[in-house]
Amino acid sequence: MAMAQKRPRINWKQIEGVEKTFLEACIHEITTYGREGSSLKASSWKNVAERLKTEYNFVVDQKQMKNRYDYLKAKFGAWLKLKNKTGNVYNPITNTFNMEEDEWQLEIKVL
Repeated sequence: MAMAQKRPRINWKQIEGVEKTFLEACIHEITTYGREGSSLKASSWKNVAERLKTEYNFVVDQKQMKNRYDYLKAKFGAWLKLKNKTGNVYNPITNTFNMEEDEWQLEIKVL
């Protein structure tokens, strides 16, 4: 019985601009064609993959794109939660959070 071929790990930061283009393409697809559940429609994933291949020769499959989409969505959610935290925590000028180590440890446990 043949074993499933393991996909090579994708480095989204390897080529400058790939991740930004990926996000822009996802936003365009959702705005234009809507969602399917909490994700993009199958046809939209094909459009995003085609754009990445055309503009960067960056080849990814739907599962790899969905994993990155979910990761970035979770990362943004965590950032937004911290940004909206009461108190003088977020500095928009430096785009940093002003928290002590013990505060960070508490946030990490909650996330």
